[in-house]
Amino acid sequence: MYRLYFVALLFATAICLPQHGGQAHAATATQQGAPFAHSLVDRMQTTIAFPANLGMDDVRAKYGAKGDGTTDDTAAIQRALNDGRTDQRDYFGLSKALYFPAGTYLIRHPLTWNGCCMTLQGQGAQASVLRLQNGSGDFANPNAPHAVITTPAGNMSFRQNLFDLGIDVGRQNPGAMGIDYISNNTGTVSGVAITSEDGQGISGIDMTRAWPGPCLIEHVAITGFNYGIRVGQPEYGPTFEHITLQ
Repeated sequence: MYRLYFVALLFATAICLPQHGGQAHAATATQQGAPFAHSLVDRMQTTIAFPANLGMDDVRAKYGAKGDGTTDDTAAIQRALNDGRTDQRDYFGLSKALYFPAGTYLIRHPLTWNGCCMTLQGQGAQASVLRLQNGSGDFANPNAPHAVITTPAGNMSFRQNLFDLGIDVGRQNPGAMGIDYISNNTGTVSGVAITSEDGQGISGIDMTRAWPGPCLIEHVAITGFNYGIRVGQPEYGPTFEHITLQ
């Protein structure tokens, strides 16, 4: 396992960090020592308690997701993402935030939304988990991969945020990616664990579409996949901090 500490603007195509058999084969800039390891482990294992008046839309209470690990929650979560955003426009100034209480949300199809300024907030990477159904047809072909979560394309995909969530692509999904992520000007993936249970899948985080930043990827743990984080654009530079690939 490599514990990585990045504070850099990246203009390269090869922080891909390919992983085979659970081992990362390339790394740049490692940080040794217990404080970093403990801070990341603590962040992943923490279950966050939020006040009742959180001010976010609860995917269970408002949209009917179950989070029981067996009910297909794809339609409920997609309904939450679509609510108030049926048109394909930027929605600048109309931010939206969804709250995922602790639970395992079973997913069978890719999730995406229209417009900028979307926040997905969980109670912790081990507490609020979006888990892909084993052997899901949409994720079967590695030559036509899909992500569990895909942020909107373009250079106005501002302020796309994922906090304190787990994303598990399950088993027998060789065409799966955890997050196909771009966010322009600002955006954050923080406190997120992305896992392939059998090691299959293209990438934990894929950032090969145009204009993937500026954004921040921090306190992220990725296990499995062919690539931990795959990038492929010269602009604009994301910043990476406290990344663990395994």
